[in-house]
Amino acid sequence: AYHVVSNKIVQRSPVRGDNLLLGDLLTNIEKKHDVNFLCRSEVLDIKVNAGKEDFTGNRFAYKLEKLLKSYNLLLKQISDKQYAISFREDPAIARTRDVIDPAITETSRSVTATLPGAMSIGMTRRERKLEAIRQQQISGIVTARNSLPLAGVSITVKGTDIGTSTDNDGRFSLNVPDMKGVLVFSYVDYKTREEPINDRISIDVVMEAADKALDEVVIVGYGTQKKANLTGAVATLDGATLESRPVTAISSGIQGLIPGLTAIASSPRPGATGANMRIRGISTLGNSELLLVIDGVPMAGPGDLNHLNPGDVETITVLKDAASSSIYGARAANGVMLVTTKKGKADAKPSVAYNYYYGIQQPTAQAEFLGSADYIR
Repeated sequence: AYHVVSNKIVQRSPVRGDNLLLGDLLTNIEKKHDVNFLCRSEVLDIKVNAGKEDFTGNRFAYKLEKLLKSYNLLLKQISDKQYAISFREDPAIARTRDVIDPAITETSRSVTATLPGAMSIGMTRRERKLEAIRQQQISGIVTARNSLPLAGVSITVKGTDIGTSTDNDGRFSLNVPDMKGVLVFSYVDYKTREEPINDRISIDVVMEAADKALDEVVIVGYGTQKKANLTGAVATLDGATLESRPVTAISSGIQGLIPGLTAIASSPRPGATGANMRIRGISTLGNSELLLVIDGVPMAGPGDLNHLNPGDVETITVLKDAASSSIYGARAANGVMLVTTKKGKADAKPSVAYNYYYGIQQPTAQAEFLGSADYIR
């Protein structure tokens, strides 16, 4: 808070001396030279070493400024009889004399400078005018692209903790300390937007949806559908996830990655490749194998999946219910697995990827065998 020094009760003491409270020193200077000082309350409690300086004569301001410099303080004259004292790391003190009501008396005009983030004490008419100058109210409406208002949108001043949120009609109002700042609008499932204030008092914002998953294309049957329009039981797997697994057979690599798909190793022998795949368990029919379709071509059996290089797979889609797989008829009774391989794109740059995996098979200990003579004995 800011204080006019003469309004604060301080103990009278000589102007000269060591370990002198700055508040006492300023009070004595005010009485001698009929001036007023404006400063923060914590400044008054700083102990200064005035030495033998008496601060008399017309050069008292120069002497005081020289003393305050050694304590990282800045003295600023804001009128003929008024001075402001601030810490050097604070922003420059602004003059507001030209915008204050002329009816305000010279004494009440002693507080004519404010720093961002601080409040004057008392809330008199003078201070309310200063606060209105420093704080500007911004209002507006936040809507979606369909012109519907968005309630609960978070609005903050960038770099500060000042913020608010929109009401049920999408309206908001916010007091900002800087008309050159930036407002940040954020909302669930919408892109975060930054809007410069640029001295505007009314800002209307249209939020843009950010849920890209709804626009994702899913392979279904012999065509594609957007995920937002998909109603069947369909699970998808990105090929990049498969590449990160050090396996040589795709059927073994997808184990545990697709909901509803079970991959059981075909053989417990070390080094055996491939797995038996089931969608939603074992069917009541004699054959429980799923239908494998690679790039739109039905395969003879699911084992053909292991003939593909895992790095060539773009996506794997599993159709688990009758609504999704009905286009394939009776062959899809046990579910359908659709595999799409990578293809070149007209606007893509050539790229080469190299992955390798190596291992060593060696017994930990060699067993000693009996010879024929030892075996006879």
